[in-house]
Amino acid sequence: LAVAQKLFQRLYDRPSTAAPTRRLHRTAHIAALAALRETSRAVTREVTGWLLYSDDERKLNRDVTEGLVRSGVVSDQFLGELDAHLAKLILSGGASAAAAIECGAHLVQHCVIVEPCLAPAELTATLDALAKAAAQRPGIAPDGLAMLVEQARTKGEKMGGLGDMGMGGVSSPEGKGGRGGGLGGQPRELPDPVGLRETVAQHFDEWARVQDLPAG
Repeated sequence: LAVAQKLFQRLYDRPSTAAPTRRLHRTAHIAALAALRETSRAVTREVTGWLLYSDDERKLNRDVTEGLVRSGVVSDQFLGELDAHLAKLILSGGASAAAAIECGAHLVQHCVIVEPCLAPAELTATLDALAKAAAQRPGIAPDGLAMLVEQARTKGEKMGGLGDMGMGGVSSPEGKGGRGGGLGGQPRELPDPVGLRETVAQHFDEWARVQDLPAG
């Protein structure tokens, strides 16, 4: 867990202003956390706690939060905790409400609609909160938010008509495992090729060592 905590902390570092470098930094750290999750379920619980109780800038970082969800680092009942927490922030009316709306809308758009890794039912509270924000707070909610929520809900209704077919943890026993059950009966991720994790770990260690070297 100490390694996981260090990785989580470094996940939010900004090693460069260049977008590709930031993306590589984020992807490498999330991949390392996902590898740790395979060895200990406690990693999912602890990372979710660190995420929910960190400052708003971290917990509402939409790219990092999407990465943690998509990789399965935040999954199962812990995804439900994230959903409830995000919904609460969206409806709080506080200074973080706008950022929470943006983060929630990003998760719905990218994790439910554009490149699905979640079923709409897994973000029920967030969808409800976004719908209320779109109706009650037009000055804060972005244009098209209500349409985005409706699109996600329509997708959920269509999926609901398919019954028990392994839809991302909604009703399928396979889906309860988090990343195992996919949307529409498709697996959410394929098994890694033999030796991939070891190769990634070696490159990550070397990259982290270079990152720690003084500039110049």
